[in-house]
Amino acid sequence: MDAWDYINKHKYDKAYKQFSRELQKSEDYLTYAGRFTASLCLGWLDRAEADIQRAQALATEECKKYKVRSSNYAEDIAMVQWLKGEKNRAVEGWVSVMEGIRKGEIEFADMAGGVQPGALVWFAGVYMKNDELVEKAKKYLAKLAGRSRIEYWPGPVAKHILGKMGEQDVLDEAITRDEDIVDFDRKGRPKPRPPIMKDPRVKRKLCQANFYIGISRLARGDREGYAESLRACTKIPMPIELEYFLARGELEKVGEKVKR
Repeated sequence: MDAWDYINKHKYDKAYKQFSRELQKSEDYLTYAGRFTASLCLGWLDRAEADIQRAQALATEECKKYKVRSSNYAEDIAMVQWLKGEKNRAVEGWVSVMEGIRKGEIEFADMAGGVQPGALVWFAGVYMKNDELVEKAKKYLAKLAGRSRIEYWPGPVAKHILGKMGEQDVLDEAITRDEDIVDFDRKGRPKPRPPIMKDPRVKRKLCQANFYIGISRLARGDREGYAESLRACTKIPMPIELEYFLARGELEKVGEKVKR
C-alpha cells in the first residue's frame, strides 16, 4: 500500500514507516514532505520540523535548477514553529512568504495568487492581538482582491477576512468543485467522481473555510463560536492542510480530544 493511502486511512505510524523505507532507497523532497505529514499527525513536532526543513533544502536545489521561484515549504516550517510555541519565528516565516509574493520574489503560490500566507499572518495578528500584523495582512489581501485570480480558492477566504463575504457564502464556495478536473488511477484510467462531500478537494476547502471563519469570530470576541469553527475544521479531517493542524493544536491545548 502507498504511504499516502495509509495517511488517508489514518494509519499514521504505518505511513511514517513506509515513507522511511522509501527514503532509505532515495532521498527526495516529496517523500520528506510526506513523512513530515505523518509525523505531524502523530504529534512528533521535532521530527516533523527536521523532515520539512530537509524537504525545503532539496526543493530549493530543484527550484534553482529549473529557475522556479517558490516558497519551498516555508509556510509549513512556520506552522510547526507556531505549534511548538515559537510564535514570533512563525510570524516571521509567514510574513517573509507574504512579502516575497508581494515583491515578485516568489512566483508560485495558491490559485488565488497567494492568499494563504496573508491569511496566516492575519490569523497570527488576531491571535496575538497585534493590530499592526492584522492591518499588514489586510492590506496585502486587499491588493490580491483586486485581481481576477481572487475568484479561485482560497480567494473567498480573503474576501471574508476583508468583510466582503459572509460565513455561509464562504462555506458555499468551499463545497463547489470544478467538474472539469479529472483524477486518474495508477493505470491512467479516469476515477469516478466521489459524492461532493467526500471529494478530497472539497473537504480541504471546508477545512480552511471553517478555520478562518473561526478566526473572524475570535476577532469579534466570540470565543464560543471560534471553538465551534475549529471543531468543524478538525472533524473533516484533512491532514494536508496547515489550518487543520493549527486548529487541532488550539483545541488540544485546552484539553479537547481531536480525532486524528
